[in-house]
Amino acid sequence: MGKFYESICEELSLWVRQMAWLSAVPEKTNPKDKREPVSRIDAMKAMGEDPLLPPNPASYLTDWLFEIGPTVPTGMGAVPITFGDMIDWQAVVGVEILPWEARVLRRLSIAYVNESYRATKADCPLPYTGTSEEVVSNRDKVSRQLSAMFSGLRKKG
Repeated sequence: MGKFYESICEELSLWVRQMAWLSAVPEKTNPKDKREPVSRIDAMKAMGEDPLLPPNPASYLTDWLFEIGPTVPTGMGAVPITFGDMIDWQAVVGVEILPWEARVLRRLSIAYVNESYRATKADCPLPYTGTSEEVVSNRDKVSRQLSAMFSGLRKKG
């Protein structure tokens, strides 16, 4: 269960962080700019662009997260959802969350809150660019080519 749990958490965390980044309203870089600030996703939609999202291997968990929260508003700003929030949600909706799912939801909420605050900086980079898989694939390909090349050189010498 440990490796499965960690793998799901990593993949879902990236998806949730991307959603938080897209939902954030970046601080103005020019104080003279009088336009109303908008979230990144609203700005993208206005330009006719589709947001890039990483794979979501357990969409039911992210659906639950956004139904419950993904954050709880307080006087000091947004905070992660609590297990109590999950208990209340379960009672109203009639869904029974398994213990590992509750832990994942809590971790995802923490990731969302952290990214939401970080993403208010105008120069905050996207959590997911869609290129990480290509980079790994290319690195592996180059590694195999170099190994074959050096193997061929050893045979000749």
